[in-house]
Amino acid sequence: MGDKKQPKKAESLPETSNTKNENKSGKSKTADKIDLLTEDLDITDKLENALVEIFKRYDKDKDNVLNKEELAEFATFSNGHPFSPEEIKEIQEFFDCDDAGNLSKGGFIQMYALQTTSGDEDETWKDLLKHGYNYQLELLK
Repeated sequence: MGDKKQPKKAESLPETSNTKNENKSGKSKTADKIDLLTEDLDITDKLENALVEIFKRYDKDKDNVLNKEELAEFATFSNGHPFSPEEIKEIQEFFDCDDAGNLSKGGFIQMYALQTTSGDEDETWKDLLKHGYNYQLELLK
């Protein structure tokens, strides 16, 4: 990546799901989470598949990029508000975008890979849960 500065992290989402489940005895147990990263610190195939599915939800015109409006819809659903102009500039600078500055599917995956591998797995889980996935990366909706 050379001299490029690291992008600021997107704001944290409010807690959207309780990670504890009640068992039959009434005692709580923590839900088992599957790994999001491989031993080599790459994202897992299951995570990549979930991210591709989420990307496709917002790619309304099916052109394999998220334009300004589609990206705003994604950010608003995920964070409660669109990305700021500064965040958009960072996305365009650090992740794969087309010549018009639209975020590609690969760039979307890069964005989550950076977030997840840089120690912010909790934020990735919040987004996955918000988009209808469980801790086994199964789509529930």
